[in-house]
Amino acid sequence: MEKKTTAKRKLEDIIDVKKYYVSHGTKRLYEKKLIIRQNGQMSMNSTFLKATDERAFAVALSMDLSEVLMIPNCTEEVRFAKNGRTKDVELVKEIWKKKLPEQIEYIMKWNDENGAWVGMLNQKTRE
Repeated sequence: MEKKTTAKRKLEDIIDVKKYYVSHGTKRLYEKKLIIRQNGQMSMNSTFLKATDERAFAVALSMDLSEVLMIPNCTEEVRFAKNGRTKDVELVKEIWKKKLPEQIEYIMKWNDENGAWVGMLNQKTRE
């Protein structure tokens, strides 16, 4: 039995779209993120995991927490599991003295010049 392939129909051809609220869905953002939670967990999202084969990094946060560096092949390493998670309770205890929300997110980009991932704080998570 052959599978029929049909062209997608335009919604305007089927209904009067002026009489309906039409959902257009949401496009998922494919940003590479590092998420740090109040319980000490640090997580790389799936997009970030796919972008790098590395699982060990030196992790350094700027004092104002606006930036994070993740430097591979460094002596001060934090090892992330295959699922992209690790825990560093001591680091998180220190930074949460700044009265942060339950989690903060960094949008990560590779920096060729430094040979490191550089993340800028997603300001939406500070509110």
